[in-house]
Amino acid sequence: MDYLQKIQFAANSYYNRGLEMAKERDLSGAALYLKRALQFNKYHTDARNLLGLIFYEMGETSDALTQWVISINLQPENNRADHYLDEVQRKPGQLEIASQTIKKYNQALFHAQGGSDDLAVLQLKRIVEEKPNFVKAHLLLALLYMEHGDHTKAGKSLFKVLQIDKTNQKAQRYMEYVKSRTGKADVEKRKMKNAFSHREMRFRQHPVPVRDHGTDPKRLEEGRHPDGSTALYRPGPE
Repeated sequence: MDYLQKIQFAANSYYNRGLEMAKERDLSGAALYLKRALQFNKYHTDARNLLGLIFYEMGETSDALTQWVISINLQPENNRADHYLDEVQRKPGQLEIASQTIKKYNQALFHAQGGSDDLAVLQLKRIVEEKPNFVKAHLLLALLYMEHGDHTKAGKSLFKVLQIDKTNQKAQRYMEYVKSRTGKADVEKRKMKNAFSHREMRFRQHPVPVRDHGTDPKRLEEGRHPDGSTALYRPGPE
């Protein structure tokens, strides 16, 4: 395997891992792997297009458009990014909404950094009402709620984030803090302890040998790309 083949192998491996994580709705984790794939091969069209889809799903429309425009410039023919751009542009006012959302978020961030938390919260509430999947806005709103001791509202914002990006590290870290302040962490620990105690008792009464039947393909989720295709890169020499 020569140098170029090794680079392509690495890019394909990172892309495959990013695609699998995207299927599992680990969007922020998938984005990291896709960015890594593009570091090895900036012409990796599928990785760039999927990264754009992830940005779009997390409410970052402008970043998504940037990736798709770059993708089209690098591969003008037979490129799904062309379809994605058309879909966004067909929606009335979509580009203007995306631009205004960024301005409103930056303004809310400015208010928060300047100590005007009330104004920041009002602005962020408007943003997530207009764009419910904007993860960054939900996270900042949750952080402001936490700083003012409103852990219930913070928990609701974080729950919405985890519905979109189920392993978002910031959201998970904030949620642990919120649970520790609302007593939910202790409740969950007691539930878990009771569940394991019940399971242990049941297995003692009815010991059942574990049999390995292998993986049932029918129970596996279809390997479908978010854009509708089913093609996966297979790491290995060309």
